[in-house]
Formats: sequence, C-alpha cells, structure tokens
Amino acid sequence: MNKRGETAGYRKARRCLSKGILLVLACLILALSCLMSGCGREGGEEEEQVNLYYLKQDGLSIEASPFKVDPNASDFLPEDMLLQLSDSERAPRGLQAPVSGFFLLSWSIKDSIMILNFSEEYLQLDSIRQTLVRAAMVHSLCQIEGIDSVLFLCRGNTLQDAKGKDIGNLSSSNYIYSSENEIGRYSKKRLHLYFANKDGNKLIGTYRSVVYNSNLPIERVVAAEVIKGIENSSLLPTLNPQTRILSVTTRDQVCYVNLDSAFLTEPYPVTPQVAIYSLVNSLTELPTVRRVQLSVNGSTGDSFLETMKLSTPYERNLSVVDETAAE
Repeated sequence: MNKRGETAGYRKARRCLSKGILLVLACLILALSCLMSGCGREGGEEEEQVNLYYLKQDGLSIEASPFKVDPNASDFLPEDMLLQLSDSERAPRGLQAPVSGFFLLSWSIKDSIMILNFSEEYLQLDSIRQTLVRAAMVHSLCQIEGIDSVLFLCRGNTLQDAKGKDIGNLSSSNYIYSSENEIGRYSKKRLHLYFANKDGNKLIGTYRSVVYNSNLPIERVVAAEVIKGIENSSLLPTLNPQTRILSVTTRDQVCYVNLDSAFLTEPYPVTPQVAIYSLVNSLTELPTVRRVQLSVNGSTGDSFLETMKLSTPYERNLSVVDETAAE
C-alpha cells in the first residue's frame, strides 16, 4: 500500500514538474518573440529622423542633413540637437555648424518658446550670416514637439534688426520656405521694389536685400515682399498684407500671379493704379518678366477696386513712378 502510494505521488509530482517546465518554456518563447518584434517601450521602438540645418561653405545658404532620434530619449532631444548644431567637428562633410565663431551660452524652454542666448561674438558676424544662423536654428529646433518658435538673445539682450527693432520670436513661417520635405538652400538677392508715396498717388522705387530659399522662384519672392509692405516713414505699403499667394509661375516672360480674395480689399490710402503697379513694376524689374497676369482664386474675371480689370496682363508703367523721389 505504501509502495502504491509512493508511485502515485511520484507520478503526480512528475506531471506537475512537466507542466511547470512547459509554462517556463512558453514564457521564454513569448519574451524572445516580443524582444525580436520590438515588443515593449524600452529600446524596442524604431528610430525616427529629423533634419538638422547647417551652413554651406559658401556662406550664402543652408542645407539639411538627417539626424536620427531615439523616441525613448525625447527629454534629451533639445540638448542632443543643440550639441550637434554647436560642434563643427560633428557636422557633415562640406557643411558648418550654425553655432560657429561664437558660443551658445545657455538655452531654455518657456511656453513653447526655445530661448537661445548667444555670446557677443555673434554680433560680429555679417548680417547675412546672422540671418542664416537664425534660419538654421529655427528650422531645426521647431521640429521638436512643443517648440513653436525661437527667441534669440545675445548676452541676455534680445536681438535687434538694422533699424533697432526687436526681432522677437521666430518660427519657420518667418522664413520663405517652399516645403518641409525639401532641402533648405538659401540665397541672397537685392530686389528693386515699388511702394507708394505719402499721398498714395505715386510710386517710389526702393531696394531691399532678402535671403530666400532658392527652391522658390524669385518671382514669388518679389510678390511676397511687396505684399509684406514696408516699414518706412516716407513710404506707404500698397497691398493688403493678409493676401495669400496661391501660385506664381512664369512662361514666355509672362508672370502669372494667383492670389486669394484678400487681394481685392485695400486697407491703405493709395490709388488702385498705384496698388496694382507696385506689384507689376516690381515684378517687371526681373529680367524674366515683361508682363504680369493677375488672378484671384484662379479667375481673371474680377476687377481691383472696380477700376483695374484683371482680364488682361499688365506691363510696366513708369508714368506712375516719381523718379525724383527714388530711394
């Protein structure tokens, strides 16, 4: 009876042991499967990629380079990106780190704003390089989730433009940029633009240097600058700054400019003729343009302020220009 009892107990123990071994093996297989398939958050997610923007050696353009991001180290992303953008030895071949020739003294994030504090050597850079540095930093850092704009300081003081006005927070929209998926390559050009005199009945020519993405047609850059207006006590802007450019193309020296309906409203005390020819004369300063065809939402059936029809292209008109007051 004891022998029979021992045999039954032995068999029962062996069955339990077998089940335990199978359970352990199942757990090991499941764990191995999860590890191979990227199951779990720690080290399992695939790396993501953003673009870091560097200065080209020509000093007139910036270019993007891919930068791999560990999704599990998002808290370190700003620090990692700033480290890359401040070390030319880590920059891709043929490119230079934006923070070069000066130092990043400190950085912080407040209310979705990245605040960068540069050393005073930054102000010794020429104006184009300063602009390109800001463009590279803004395009790079505004890819970080929760960062909408960048505020630049120099030894704790806000940066100012050539007129002594605070530059303020900058986002990617402050720079003319064609597509987030294209490599940003910037160029400098001096534009001959036309704005209104104080009476609003004549145009006055003026010059403006711009840094723009060379993927964009220069005709679009000119149109954008005219719409943006001018900050000058002796001149008036001419077009509604709320106007959106829908498209700009040039064929056979005719520049086709398609704008939204905000173009048809005029917030400034200028004549319709002055408003239209501020854009037309500015565009025809380009060697690629002889005439300008304006349209609103793709239609040429409208009239600007009920006087200037859009049905036919406009040519340069110097009769509305005050040549004696050119800047």
